[in-house]
Amino acid sequence: MNIILGRGYVKTYYIIKGPKRVRIREFIKKAAAVLLVILIIEAGIFLLRSINVNIVVAKWGFMEKGYWAEALIIQRETVLRAPLAGNLEIQAESGARVPRDELLLYINTDQPIDTSELNIKTKMELESLVREEKAFRADLERIEFEIKEIRALMKKSPKKSKDINPVITALRKEKTRVTKTIQTTHRQFLELRRKVQEQLGQQALVMSPEPGYVYYQTDGWEEKLSLDNLQNIQEQDIRRNYSLKSSGKKVNTGEVIGKIISPFEQIIMVLVDINITGLPEPGEVWWLKTSHGLQRVNVKKATQISDYKAMVALVNPSFRQDHLPNRRAKVYLIYRRISGVSVPRRAIFNHKGVTSVKILKGDGFDLKKIRVIDVDDNNAIIDGLEFGTTIISR
Repeated sequence: MNIILGRGYVKTYYIIKGPKRVRIREFIKKAAAVLLVILIIEAGIFLLRSINVNIVVAKWGFMEKGYWAEALIIQRETVLRAPLAGNLEIQAESGARVPRDELLLYINTDQPIDTSELNIKTKMELESLVREEKAFRADLERIEFEIKEIRALMKKSPKKSKDINPVITALRKEKTRVTKTIQTTHRQFLELRRKVQEQLGQQALVMSPEPGYVYYQTDGWEEKLSLDNLQNIQEQDIRRNYSLKSSGKKVNTGEVIGKIISPFEQIIMVLVDINITGLPEPGEVWWLKTSHGLQRVNVKKATQISDYKAMVALVNPSFRQDHLPNRRAKVYLIYRRISGVSVPRRAIFNHKGVTSVKILKGDGFDLKKIRVIDVDDNNAIIDGLEFGTTIISR
C-alpha cells in the first residue's frame, strides 16, 4: 500500500496477511519462553550456590581424641600404726601436706592422764615449736620464689645485673639464716619430743615418717597395691571397688590409723580399647583433662591382655590431690592431640581420586591437593594448605 506524503514522496507499507504473520508470532512466543527458562535456570543456579556454598578461612586448630576411662591410682604410701592403745587427739588435719617429723596426733591411754602444769607446759612448747618451724619453712619458700623471679629478670635484662646482684646476695644470706633457724628449731623439737615421751609414759606422739599428704582413711590395700608391686597388678584390681574407713576415736596397739601419701610419685593404671587408641609405646605422651586444665602424662608400660584390650601404666608428674584418698577414679583420657591447619570436613573434595580443597580465586576456584592428617565429626587437620587461605566449603 502506497501513501502520498506530499512533494512527490511516497511511503510504502507492506501488510503481512495470512499464515506468515501467524508463524512470526509463534516464533516470538517460543523465543520468549526459551529466554524465560534460561533466566529461571540462572536464577536457580545462583540461589543454589548462595545456599550450598560457604566461604571459609583455614585456621590453626587443635584436635583431641579421648574418652572416659576407669583408673586405678597407685602412689607411694606409708601406713601409720598406733604405737599403743588409747584415744586419738588429731593435730594435723586429714588431707594436709606435712613435712617429715611433723606432729600428726597424740594417743592418750585409758590410764589417768597427767594434767600437771609440767605436762601442759611441755605440750604447749611442743606445739609452739611446730608452728615456728612451719612459719620458717613458709619464709624459706618465699625467699626461694623471690630468687627465682630475680634470676628470670636477669636473663631478660642482662644490663640490670649489676643493680640486681646485691639483692640476690642479700636474699642468699637470708636463705642461709632461715635454713639454719629451721634446723635449730627442728633439733629443739626432736629433743623436746624425747623429753615428752619420757615424762608422759601414758601418752604417745605420732609423727610423720615421710613428707607428703596425711589421711586418716585407709582401704586395706596400701601395702598390696604399691609402686614396688606394679608388675603384679591385674585387671580386677582396676575394676575392684575400694571402701575407705577410719579407725575411729579409740584404737588398739598396732592398729592402722592413717597413711602418708608421697607427692613425688604417682602411677595411673587404665584399661584401654586398642582398636581405638592402638597399643601405645613406652614414653608416648597422653593427657588427662581435669578441672585444672590439661595434665600431661607419659606411658610407662602397656600390657595387652586380650585381642582388643590393654592395661596401660601412666606416669603422672603433676601430682594432684583431686581424687585422694580414693584409689579409683574416672578420668577423661586424651590419647591423641594434634595441631595444624584446620578446615571443615565439608570443604574437602575428592576430585578424580585426589583429595583436594577449592581455593577461592576471583569468581571461581583452583583445586589444591592436600593430605588429611586426622578428622573428627566436623573438622579435619590437613597438610598442604597454608594457614589463612580462603577456601570454598559446601
